Amino acid sequence: MEMTPGLRASHFHSGNYTNWSPRVAGLLQLDDHIAFKGGWGMYHQYVNLITVEGGSYSTDMWLPVDETLEPGKAEHRALGIMWTPSDRWAVDLEFYHKKMHSTRQN
Repeated sequence: MEMTPGLRASHFHSGNYTNWSPRVAGLLQLDDHIAFKGGWGMYHQYVNLITVEGGSYSTDMWLPVDETLEPGKAEHRALGIMWTPSDRWAVDLEFYHKKMHSTRQN
């Protein structure tokens, strides 16, 4: 079994946000043809999607975070199975889940 841990540090000057994003990926090779894999990680985003609706139109804008709104945060999980019947073919099936953590306004 292979495990690959990771840690990402990010800093966004506007709003003075520093975040640590841990992650890990794993691979369990059952035989020469079948393997299970999985991963988990926390991710941060320093822009927010703002939708402005008015009358018969709407506009989407991406705005950077600042002191009034924290960065978005999401937890990702993935599980999968990989089948490699030959050197030329591989079948990879993955299931993915993303949980968004709400940001709070100051």
